[in-house]
Amino acid sequence: MSVLNDVSDNALDAYLRVVMKLVFIGEASSRPDLRPFEGSARPRLASTMGISSDEFLSAVDTANLIRAWPGRGPGKKGRLFPPHEARIATLMMDLKGRAVVLVGKRVALAFGLKHPPWLLPVVLGKGEASCVVMPHPSGIVRWWNSPANRRAAAKVLNRLVRGTKKPRPS
Repeated sequence: MSVLNDVSDNALDAYLRVVMKLVFIGEASSRPDLRPFEGSARPRLASTMGISSDEFLSAVDTANLIRAWPGRGPGKKGRLFPPHEARIATLMMDLKGRAVVLVGKRVALAFGLKHPPWLLPVVLGKGEASCVVMPHPSGIVRWWNSPANRRAAAKVLNRLVRGTKKPRPS
């Protein structure tokens, strides 16, 4: 099912009126020496938005919940993800007044969002920040295989970047 028809222009416009800065929050980098979104996620997000990886980094702020992946989990698929450590990280983040893109279901869960709708505005905490949750842009998440889903993601992400302002350095 496509979310393209579910993304209401009015809801997005209302969302953009209350926020000023955009930050993408991911799970973890593949190595501790990498910046957030240094791996394959950044090129996919940038491509979805029709911009280069460098333009992506200048257009948004990025953060991860944990510094680096702790390794593979049991079995052929999956990785160990420390939900308790991730939840503590969310409590230490100051997101007041920020527009936030939570990248992946585990990130949304760490913020206490159990069943968030993809790409629709959601309020974090007691209203201190607004966010949009999107599927993780890894190659194993099938959601991204649908052209309609990619178009919906592009529409939402481009509107968020256009509707938010990155603060100028002092």
